[in-house]
Amino acid sequence: MKTFTFKYSPNEPSITKQLTDSSSGKPYVKPNELVSKSLKAIFQLATEARLEIFDAIVNQQPSSINDLAVKLAKSQPYILKEVRTLESLGLIKLVKELDGQRERLKPVALFSKIVIACGFDRKKAA
Repeated sequence: MKTFTFKYSPNEPSITKQLTDSSSGKPYVKPNELVSKSLKAIFQLATEARLEIFDAIVNQQPSSINDLAVKLAKSQPYILKEVRTLESLGLIKLVKELDGQRERLKPVALFSKIVIACGFDRKKAA
């Protein structure tokens, strides 16, 4: 599997601009990384709780959102909210599966590792 990188780079456009551009069809988002000039923004997205959930998805391979909630001893609505955020970041996908008559969502990791990198690039002279 691949590595996803949250990258701090003081000379990059804001995460808000990147996400707005990507949702409007402008191809700004770089594959396998999210770059920001704000460490605060990175840590608001890559919270300890979300990283714990991502780790459980990678290592415990839950069969459903409910299974993940049980494994982490958290409420199912809370886990669903956080999993949807991980999905919107492109870190996981939710696969619909039939379990008898019921449909369930199985979280599947698209990466095996997340890295938080700090790059202190020098500004180019004008």
